[in-house]
Amino acid sequence: MKWSTRGHPPAGIDRRRAERVKLRTRVTLRLDNPLTEGRIARPAETRDLSLLGARIATRHLVRPGQRMDVVIPTRGAPAEFALPDRLCGQAVVERVEQKNGIREAALRFGPALAQSMEYAMFIAYRLGARPEPSPTY
Repeated sequence: MKWSTRGHPPAGIDRRRAERVKLRTRVTLRLDNPLTEGRIARPAETRDLSLLGARIATRHLVRPGQRMDVVIPTRGAPAEFALPDRLCGQAVVERVEQKNGIREAALRFGPALAQSMEYAMFIAYRLGARPEPSPTY
């Protein structure tokens, strides 16, 4: 099998390096606003999540190479996991496809999420992990 010069497999080859969990949940994207030189918050919906990134859908303009912060709610996770209400970290847009006016973007997470134990616990929960009952003595 031949690999492209950029280190990516050819089109049609699975590029995943981490197991994905299908999850449709609303997230917030915090993007630079070139008009005000500030930040703006925009809604998006995840299609799937992994330890290393996410696939999101949004009506807002996102471009490959664009950096943003992603805020992921953790609602529904058991209290025993002791997760915060939301997890936040930087992401980079890897690629974008447009379908019926919706942009689907593949995001690669930075270390704040990709190396976060809390985020790893959240993904483990979404993949089916459950807390063990406390031992009784």
